[in-house]
Amino acid sequence: MLICIPGVNPQGTMQNSWQSDNHCLSNLSLKLLYLHAELFHSHHGLLEEYVQSLFDEGIVNDQFSQIQTLKSMEQPDLVVQLIDAYLVDVEMILSELTSYSDFPDVDFSKVTLLAHKVKDRSSCIGAEHVRLACDELIQASVQMNKQNFIRALGWIKKEFSCTQDKLESYAQHGHADGA
Repeated sequence: MLICIPGVNPQGTMQNSWQSDNHCLSNLSLKLLYLHAELFHSHHGLLEEYVQSLFDEGIVNDQFSQIQTLKSMEQPDLVVQLIDAYLVDVEMILSELTSYSDFPDVDFSKVTLLAHKVKDRSSCIGAEHVRLACDELIQASVQMNKQNFIRALGWIKKEFSCTQDKLESYAQHGHADGA
């Protein structure tokens, strides 16, 4: 362990105060850099474990891994931006789908179109549970069955809410990790 005494270098010889202080600051800076690197690797490991848990739960699929490879030094927040865009888009579409459930006569052609949009966006980001839930909504829409539509919409909303919580948590950790 290095102990810095003003005016004395680590070898014990006298130096002017500026050189000695500069040397001590360099050692302190190095220690802080090592500490930062250890914290970064520890945080990065936790983020990797979190992503693995998302895979294990089936929340995300291999497409999410592909998305993670898009981050770069030039755009470290790209993955977080894609997640944010996905969440905003799907939330708006689900809101529109919910409004259709309030009508006495549901326009199932529009419901089908919107369900496919949610499915496509979920496929692109790798949100597996939401993508799978869309199939039920599409089937209910093709059958023109309002009761099944309402049930399937509830399932999508539940799966989206869970996925949203998980992806928002990932995004928060991703910001700290440089995405």
